[in-house]
Amino acid sequence: QVGRVGVAPSTRVLFAWCRRLAREGSKLGLPILTGLAKGVDAQALWGALEAGGRALAVLGSGLDWRYPKESARLYQESPERGALISEFPPDVKPHPSNFPRRNRVIAGLSLAVVVVEAGERSGALITARQALEMNREVMALPGPAGSAGARGGHKLIKSGAALVESMSEVLAEIMPRLLQGLENREAPYTPLEAPFLADTIDEEQRERKHSKARQQEADSACRPLPQSPPPESGSPE
Repeated sequence: QVGRVGVAPSTRVLFAWCRRLAREGSKLGLPILTGLAKGVDAQALWGALEAGGRALAVLGSGLDWRYPKESARLYQESPERGALISEFPPDVKPHPSNFPRRNRVIAGLSLAVVVVEAGERSGALITARQALEMNREVMALPGPAGSAGARGGHKLIKSGAALVESMSEVLAEIMPRLLQGLENREAPYTPLEAPFLADTIDEEQRERKHSKARQQEADSACRPLPQSPPPESGSPE
């Protein structure tokens, strides 16, 4: 699954991009995991729900608290096609100290983290750092030069995070991880996994066939040439 994180005061363009990316990923069978904050988090979850995908939301409070109030509808609809996740007891109130812990859960449950927007002191950067510590893929969307909300993402890109602007670029980054272990897993596969698994198996079969042919050629080249029989005794040389 792919986690998405970003700060709340995002632009309309970022909202549309995030929603579309979540929608495209969901159609390929990728679960969308994020927080339940208004802004980027909410757009990613709505994109997943619109595509009939799985929307997973990690809370910075107990499950008894619907926070923020702007995400009340998501609080109701996400569990129907996904899950609400919290490591806190049900009655724990939202508190600033809870959200770094929430971000750690997002990083831990994700195959990769896409940072859509982040200032220099954004909690999204905490999630990205935690994801790197857990050996997850980290990607970032570039933003306008000089924009305060783009500085965190640009810093990640300069530090080695993959720059992504489309779902195809996200898939290029996570595909090696998706393919790991698929051969040992029984069907059914997701729409994303099935064609790539078939291609991988076909490629391995072709490689084995070619390897066997090369080995046969090498064996033939190394086989000693037949020797002429020795002359019979008493026959003239």
